[in-house]
Amino acid sequence: MRSRCLRLVHGLLCVLLSLSRAGAWDFQPCAPWCPPNSECVNATACRCKPGFASSSVEVFTNFLDTCHDINECLLPRKVSCGYFADCHNVQGSYYCTCSPGFELRSGAKKFTNASENTCQDINECLLPRKESCGYFADCHNVQGSYYCTCFPGFELLSGAKNFTNASENTCQDMDECSSGQHKCHRSTTCTNTWGSYLCQCRPGWEPIPGSINGFYNKFCKVMPFFTWPLPPGVHSQRLSHFFEKVNNLHRDLKSAMAKDTIQGIMQEVDELLETPGDLETLPPSQKHCVATHLLTGLESALRNLSRGLPEGIATFNYSAGTQLSVEVQKRRDGNVTLSLNQAKMQLNWNLAQESAHKGLSMVGLVSTPGMGKLLAEAPLVLEPEKQVAPHGTHKDSLLTVSPVLLSEVISVFLSRKDTQNLRSPVTFTFSHNLVTSEPKREVLCVFWDHGQNGCGHWATAGCKTLGTRDGSTTCHCTRLSSHAILRASYNMQAFFTRPLPPEVNSKSLSHFFDKVNNLHRDFKAVVAKDTIQGLMQEVDELLETPGDLETLPPSQKHCVATHLLTGLESALRHLSRGLPEGTATFNYSAGTQLSLEVQKKGICNVTLSLNQAKMQLNWNLAQESCYTGPSVVGLVSTPGMDKLLAKAPLVLEPEKQVAPHGTHKDLLPRVSSVLLSDVVSAFLSSNDTQNLSSPVTFTFSHPLVTPAPRHKVLCVFWDHSQNGSHWTTAGCRTVSTGGVSTTCHCTHLSSFAVLMVHYHVQDNDPVLDFITCVGLGVSLLCLVLAALTFLLCRAIQNTSTSLHLQLSLCLLLAHLLFLTAIDRTQPEVLCAVTAGALHYLYLASFTWMLLEGLFLFLTARNLTVLSSSSRNRLMRRLMFPVGYGVPAAIVAVSAAARPHLYGTPARCWLNPEQGFVWGFLGPAYAISCVNMVFFLMTLWIVKSKLSSINRDVSTLQNTRMLTFKAMAHLFILGCTWCLGVLQVGPIAPVMAYLFTIVNSLQGVFIFLVYCLLSQQTN
Repeated sequence: MRSRCLRLVHGLLCVLLSLSRAGAWDFQPCAPWCPPNSECVNATACRCKPGFASSSVEVFTNFLDTCHDINECLLPRKVSCGYFADCHNVQGSYYCTCSPGFELRSGAKKFTNASENTCQDINECLLPRKESCGYFADCHNVQGSYYCTCFPGFELLSGAKNFTNASENTCQDMDECSSGQHKCHRSTTCTNTWGSYLCQCRPGWEPIPGSINGFYNKFCKVMPFFTWPLPPGVHSQRLSHFFEKVNNLHRDLKSAMAKDTIQGIMQEVDELLETPGDLETLPPSQKHCVATHLLTGLESALRNLSRGLPEGIATFNYSAGTQLSVEVQKRRDGNVTLSLNQAKMQLNWNLAQESAHKGLSMVGLVSTPGMGKLLAEAPLVLEPEKQVAPHGTHKDSLLTVSPVLLSEVISVFLSRKDTQNLRSPVTFTFSHNLVTSEPKREVLCVFWDHGQNGCGHWATAGCKTLGTRDGSTTCHCTRLSSHAILRASYNMQAFFTRPLPPEVNSKSLSHFFDKVNNLHRDFKAVVAKDTIQGLMQEVDELLETPGDLETLPPSQKHCVATHLLTGLESALRHLSRGLPEGTATFNYSAGTQLSLEVQKKGICNVTLSLNQAKMQLNWNLAQESCYTGPSVVGLVSTPGMDKLLAKAPLVLEPEKQVAPHGTHKDLLPRVSSVLLSDVVSAFLSSNDTQNLSSPVTFTFSHPLVTPAPRHKVLCVFWDHSQNGSHWTTAGCRTVSTGGVSTTCHCTHLSSFAVLMVHYHVQDNDPVLDFITCVGLGVSLLCLVLAALTFLLCRAIQNTSTSLHLQLSLCLLLAHLLFLTAIDRTQPEVLCAVTAGALHYLYLASFTWMLLEGLFLFLTARNLTVLSSSSRNRLMRRLMFPVGYGVPAAIVAVSAAARPHLYGTPARCWLNPEQGFVWGFLGPAYAISCVNMVFFLMTLWIVKSKLSSINRDVSTLQNTRMLTFKAMAHLFILGCTWCLGVLQVGPIAPVMAYLFTIVNSLQGVFIFLVYCLLSQQTN
């Protein structure tokens, strides 16, 4: 044991000795002065850490040495990172990255040497890394980068070619046409579009067949010069020869030779007008067609060819006096003036420029003195205010014109074709022979209107003569065409041209015509107001003191009144066109009045007022569709006209001709009328006043009118048709009558008045009245008894007796109301209610008659059927909704549509106007016919049953009774109302008696058949 412990102690001592020696070796002293980024070697030496180096040796002992970073990315120790990569030095180390625009295939960001390099180009123009270049731009990838450019047709505002992101994007449309960067052929024009441009043919040019319609391959040629078709009847060798030469010029045309082609065309036109040859032998109308063809063709050709001219002014002169002056310019402001020998034109340059065309614009002026040979005897159509009569074409025109051409004919063309309504006027100054002022002659600025037939005429619309002085005339025109100066001679026609019958002889009327003709002979367009004053004064004096006109028979007086009214209306319509714009009123001693309004295109309504009348209409009615000048509305009151219109007949419209109480057809009324108001005449600029698009409202003042039976106030007009003159109501509706005034709506214009009409209705036959009263009285008694029977006898109550009861009650109430209230027309509201109640009760009676007929037919058809419960259930379910609902629906629709037609001046019944009475007659006659069919079918069925039933059948007697009842139902079912249709011709009185007797006793038949002769009741 002791030895073991000694050995253990010896071992521990050995271990401790060895550890003490090792520690003495390892913990030798370290140099305390080693600089940063270094480590000590021993107590006297230091070494720089990896990635750092000293300025002397690797192991240094000098405490002044330092360790600085080694830049592995620079020579001589530069590390190779490989292609498309960059070396990045860091403190004590380095790393490699791909150059901008490149990335490692693995997606890592760093690597350490070329062997790890997998750098490849990044496409910034593709997702998911797509760079935004902004609007109208493209992204372009390059090796290691990208750039942006504007789309073709766009450019940067700065003028640069490339940019790098959307914030630098200022791409805008490039105007290739203005910058000259287009590649259009010179025969086309360049039109800039968004991001591009188009090469288009000039207006009046067309693509050459076979050329490609593209940017660079489109070539154009001018269109044929003369394409306006001539009438088929125009034949001329000289004109054919002219067309051949012009067509040759067209075939040989090249865009660079536009000026030479213009020279050639103008030369041919000049020669044609100087030596027209066989053109002079054509009739005037054909000459005018040829002139129209030449003027329009020349204008079109010059417009198209001038587009090929260079900028500037060009003038062409020819031997026969034909001249052409053209100015071609780009867009500019200000005025342009073109001058020829005998004419000058000035206009604003903006008028020549086409809104959608940015190329060159041109203005041209052509003078063709020889055109006067073709335009001889050409008609002249004046504006209404210049001619007084519209267009000089109506049969009642007051003015004809003889024109003489004073100046040369000039034609104007612009780049734009729309020259019919210019926003500013063009000024023309014409030189011509000296003109002396003479009565009924006027110098006019005119233009050549092609017209619908292509032969044309002179017209003044849109041209205003500013003044004539010392052989020159200045004009303002708001449309461009071929223009000239004419001297117009006015020839007035008589004011009153309507022929009077030869038997009408009156010194007063002859004296009146003499005075009016003197006014006509002294008429001047500038003194239209004075002429109107004189004419109205003569009419006023004639009506105040008609003299021997009062001794004429009524029919001749009516002819004279027609003559005066129509002549005065026509004269005032035409003379009023010479008045200035505004309102004019004329008053005369005998009460004659005239109110006029002259305006250009007006809006809304116009109202003219006189002492005893007022007219209101929409201004559009007065305007003529093809005329843009002032329009006229006039209203004339002639109180003295009633002396000539005494005992004038009145022709009522068909619905007003029916007797007011709407009774039998042989009781048509005779009417006598009294004139309540002044006679007024209305006239407009437009002659077409027979079917106006909206009604004209007239309000007449007249003496107090008290309502009375068989009297009515009517709005009428004086109809002077071929069948004779008379008052009539056609086209005029009386809107309201308020005691001392009446308002009318009329859909045509003429002479109007308000009449008090008294209806002389032939009195009813007293025998018929007696039969009606007695028959209805007896029927009332029988209906009361029948109703009580059906109500009190419970044993007989079934579907059949329910039908009988409802029919009896409706007829009872209808007859009772008819006897007690049919003649009580006052107050009107109560009368209208009575008429509505009668309408409903009689319709309900007919509806229950229809149900009776249907039930009778079903009973006969099921005669041999033991059970009829299904039939009874159907009738019970339908009879009340049909019996009372259908009449209620008809009356409701009638009352909603025309409530004012319930009640007449003589009876509280349906007014026959506008066919309103057919709201009762239609259903009544229809039910009568249907019940007649049911009756005949029932009769046939019963006859068949009687012939097939054996004699020993116990129901034979009942069948015969059913046959008798069916015969009696001919009266009960209302079939006898069909007798009303037969009240015509010689048998009308007989039918009237038969109709009254049978239908007034309908209640008696009901009581007889359903009560007295009924086995169940007995």
